[in-house]
Amino acid sequence: MANSDFLRANKNQHSIKNSKSKKMDKDIDKAILIVINKLSEKYPQLDFEHEKTMKIVDIIAMLSRQYPEYTEHFGTPMSTTFINPDGGFLFATNKQGERRIILVSEVKHQGTNDKRKKEGLPKQARGNAIERLGKNLIGIRALFKNEGVLPFICFGNGDDFSEGSVQKSFFNHSPYWI
Repeated sequence: MANSDFLRANKNQHSIKNSKSKKMDKDIDKAILIVINKLSEKYPQLDFEHEKTMKIVDIIAMLSRQYPEYTEHFGTPMSTTFINPDGGFLFATNKQGERRIILVSEVKHQGTNDKRKKEGLPKQARGNAIERLGKNLIGIRALFKNEGVLPFICFGNGDDFSEGSVQKSFFNHSPYWI
């Protein structure tokens, strides 16, 4: 059976990954609640809201306000498309009603070569969790193009983030690493 046929037939291929992902999603949601509580204590004059997704039409509306000269180039996305970072978007609103994104967060697990080595199996190519991360990061970077800060953080774990790995090296030297 061809590899792609095998993967399509294997109904359980994502069960471990999904249970691990669900736990990571719950953990980042708990962390965001802690952040909101701490910020609310420190900045009682601000209101904090957490939203899991942001529609592309809303991103384009924000970009159109920031860059009116490019509005005609943005196109019209479907009203149902959105970006969905694992930790969502944390907003702060001041007493004047000005609302700003103050945090966007992701959590990614990538790599099983440590386990494969223990099992006597050869190394596999590195995973694609970071490549998937890029989709959200592109939209988020566009929103903060004229800002002095990019309030984005990614928590990476797994063997692909070990010392000396490409991903670890990227994050240590990336201007987007916070």
